Amino acid sequence: MNYLYHYSVKAHDPLKTKEAQGFVLSPEDAKYESDRAKLTYYPDIYSRHISLFIDPVPLNIPELFDHKHGMWKSGVTLYKHYVEVSKEMDAGGPIKFILAEAPWKRELMTGVNFDNTKEYHAFLMRYAAKRAQLGEQSSGVTDLNKVVDKYKGHCNQHFGAYRNDEDYETMILPRYAAYVPHLMVYPANGELAVSKIERIKLK
Repeated sequence: MNYLYHYSVKAHDPLKTKEAQGFVLSPEDAKYESDRAKLTYYPDIYSRHISLFIDPVPLNIPELFDHKHGMWKSGVTLYKHYVEVSKEMDAGGPIKFILAEAPWKRELMTGVNFDNTKEYHAFLMRYAAKRAQLGEQSSGVTDLNKVVDKYKGHCNQHFGAYRNDEDYETMILPRYAAYVPHLMVYPANGELAVSKIERIKLK
């Protein structure tokens, strides 16, 4: 049995996508999300996903970032949600998912000029093709479990790493899980059942 983990400053049961929570996008934002999903070949628009960690995040995560991270801060109380990977996830149809920030992505990015539109679009196409080839963008609980089994126990080593990257302060420290493998899942009904909730405090 596999569990996935979601962290937030409030407890939620069930977990809901932004869309399921009732957030309404402006026409401009709706167009941006739709265009972005097409450009990146993601399964759906951003506001229809829920982010989940494969491994529980370490309580000393602020220390791993030398207490400089914009979101993981010492003394902050969070709610840790346990989500069981079970057949119920497929109740409304095979659940769509993507493994975000796979370790191999960094090598794929090497030498790409992201300011060049043609190079950037070509990178996104290669990135999507490799995700599909590796089964890291797919649908259904069976395929989801395969990805969880593959990465379980190998995610937390990426927190606080890459200090020598030129974009460490601008692209890594401000972001929730930059370069840390995690899942984006797109439940058909916009909700995920929660098995357990724990209140934790970051060191």
